[in-house]
Amino acid sequence: MERKIFEKHHLFGKVFSISFVLGIIFIISGIGKILSFQGFIETIYSLTHYSRTITWILGVGIIGFELAGGLALICHYRIKLFILLFIMVIGLFIFVLTNAIVAHKNVVCHCFGLFDIGLSNYQELLLDVLLLDILVLFGIVRSSKETFLKERKFFAAFVLAVILFAEYSVLEPLSKLQNEGGGTNVREIVSFLETQAKDFTSADNRVALILLINFTDLSCPPCFGSFIMVTDLLRKRSSDSNRIHAIGIMKEDDLMNRAAPQRLSHWKDANNIDIPMVIAPDSLFWKMHTEKSAVLLLDSRSRILFLKTLPLSQDQMTTVLSIMD
Repeated sequence: MERKIFEKHHLFGKVFSISFVLGIIFIISGIGKILSFQGFIETIYSLTHYSRTITWILGVGIIGFELAGGLALICHYRIKLFILLFIMVIGLFIFVLTNAIVAHKNVVCHCFGLFDIGLSNYQELLLDVLLLDILVLFGIVRSSKETFLKERKFFAAFVLAVILFAEYSVLEPLSKLQNEGGGTNVREIVSFLETQAKDFTSADNRVALILLINFTDLSCPPCFGSFIMVTDLLRKRSSDSNRIHAIGIMKEDDLMNRAAPQRLSHWKDANNIDIPMVIAPDSLFWKMHTEKSAVLLLDSRSRILFLKTLPLSQDQMTTVLSIMD
């Protein structure tokens, strides 16, 4: 009898600990959004395009729910209800991030406000999926009242298997999109160019072509060939309409670095490259969530029209041409 009471209290302690940790996570998330409230509101506005008043109400509502829900989990109050509500909210976040990756867009979600650590949308998606799995498993444990009957064990295992299979079916193709450059943080690129190439970012109503270059990638002949082909196309269209303007961003390394900018100038002259190029620190490429050289086309509102890593296939080059024309 005493052993059963001990085991019951021991299991209760484990569940209570999980509830406490989850509550702390959601409270930190809510506090972070308060500290970065304006950025969070702008994110909601960019996704919904509701009025500023409605956007502000939604933002306050989400923050209030995270704080209240987190406190409820810590205090062990109506756990199953709040777990269900959090599952719905996390599911909404997963839906938004999935659509962003599929559309090759970047959502600056401010999910943790000032506590954000510069994760890509795909990395944020993985964290949300992990959190969703924990919430689902925790909810199943709570619903079973800490005692699994044989039939409930099989049912719980079946539910978890279905969820994990569905997650894999979604995450696996999204991983390929991410590797193709779908996680590139356009906001970081635009912010960098606003400080380093103001003439480039001040141009309005024009398609912008940005070459993201990791110099080591150009040791691959197909990659270098694609790079030269794109620059040749730009040179031929330089006298045409002003719809296209282009710039190259070279990742800083031991050879191409800001301490010796003449090396980049000599390299440009040797390869007959006449588009402006700037050297970006390695940290910027890390923030952009890309290490591979790529061709990026943006519209006048900094939305991605085209994004592919080098080398480009013939069909991809045709797509670049059609957008440039």
